[in-house]
Amino acid sequence: MNLRHGWLILAMFVWASTAQTSSAAIARYRYVPDETGQLRFQSGERVSVLGRCILTQPPQPTCWQRFCHAFTNQWICVPLALPEGVPQIFHRRDRIIYDYSTYTVQVVFVADGSVMVVYNSGLLRGV
Repeated sequence: MNLRHGWLILAMFVWASTAQTSSAAIARYRYVPDETGQLRFQSGERVSVLGRCILTQPPQPTCWQRFCHAFTNQWICVPLALPEGVPQIFHRRDRIIYDYSTYTVQVVFVADGSVMVVYNSGLLRGV
């Protein structure tokens, strides 16, 4: 076996082993307000190195955080699945970022009054 085939086999092995462990790098969930002002889950998607898939259920929330929506100035309660630990919290004009160094959760305020919650575990790590 020459060196070229050895590298090809090694690359295929690395790809196959990481494809099994990388269930998702990013998961996005969209919540929209209903007629009473409560947020309801609308849609979700998971993006990984293997592609994109639709999620029909949001993650089980570990807490409910209350925010003033950046565009509507209405108070809303957003369900979040935050991991254990103490994050660094960053405030931006249209989002709040919980940074756990290897894992981030972003609450993004959309101009139509909805909220996107983005869980990012980084490349080749499951959400």
